[in-house]
Amino acid sequence: MGRVTMQTIADHVGLSKYAVSRSLAGKGGVSETTRKTIERAAIELGYIAPSHVGHSRTIQLVLHDHDPVNSEVQLRIHRGIQRAAERAGHPVQIQWTHDPARIAEIGRSGAGMILVGPHAPISPAKAPRIPLIKVGMIAPLEPVDQINLTADESTAALGLKLYEYGHRKIVYLEGAGGLRGRAGRYHAMRDALEALPGVAVRELFFVENGGFLAAFQEMREGGFSPTAIVAGNDWMAMGAISDLLRVGIRVPEDLSVVGYGDYPAATQITPQITTIRVPGEKMGAAALQLLTERIQNRDTDAFPYRRLLIYAPIIERQSLRRI
Repeated sequence: MGRVTMQTIADHVGLSKYAVSRSLAGKGGVSETTRKTIERAAIELGYIAPSHVGHSRTIQLVLHDHDPVNSEVQLRIHRGIQRAAERAGHPVQIQWTHDPARIAEIGRSGAGMILVGPHAPISPAKAPRIPLIKVGMIAPLEPVDQINLTADESTAALGLKLYEYGHRKIVYLEGAGGLRGRAGRYHAMRDALEALPGVAVRELFFVENGGFLAAFQEMREGGFSPTAIVAGNDWMAMGAISDLLRVGIRVPEDLSVVGYGDYPAATQITPQITTIRVPGEKMGAAALQLLTERIQNRDTDAFPYRRLLIYAPIIERQSLRRI
């Protein structure tokens, strides 16, 4: 495929170029469903916005390479940045890459840069020349400003809610494992519950996209029968509910299931999923605000690096019950 343009996206989704332009600019005049369709197509096709490199107010937005699990969150963050930037009069140039050399190249022009996703730590040799904000997890004491979530705190609070609702045996779905965010949330929940009487919390590892049910049944046959499942994300929660219902285990009558993310799919299944909401648009708006302040205060000695956590609430729906 040659260069991907707005017309390419319009042809791909069967909409007008006008609708594509309004959606990618974060402007009104299109429905939220249309906007999401266009933004997903832009990511899938590898769209790169026309360059504003000559514009001193340009914000360089770099999304990590397309990841189906996290794409919804990235779209929300993108919308929050785009809308806040439009209000502040900043053009936004969007690209998808995780290559540090390419990021350094992009960071040679514009007013500032926002990196979204699991980007590698910034090394002094390849650091962008312009002020930088990272949205998501960073390396310990990485010298950048960061926007992240109260994900661990929210999951700890979820564990306490499960305890309040009478749940004493809880399993946390790690999937294949190895993901820092999921592991951190599990440990936060376990630490919040370990001092309470009668509580047992277990991790469950399995091959995702089909391996949950066998691992869950093996765990039960080994003597651990939970009353609540906390999934690493809403997609895992949906898969678990589907598998459980297929073998006659009712949700939430027999087993409560909780997710993470509050993706649209969480309300498109029966029962609707209790989950922790990832407020991507608020994260994006906060990133733009923090970057603007960094641009105005480039002296790091007088304006130290900051960590800003965005509140991630628990959204209670039908998949969780008291026992």
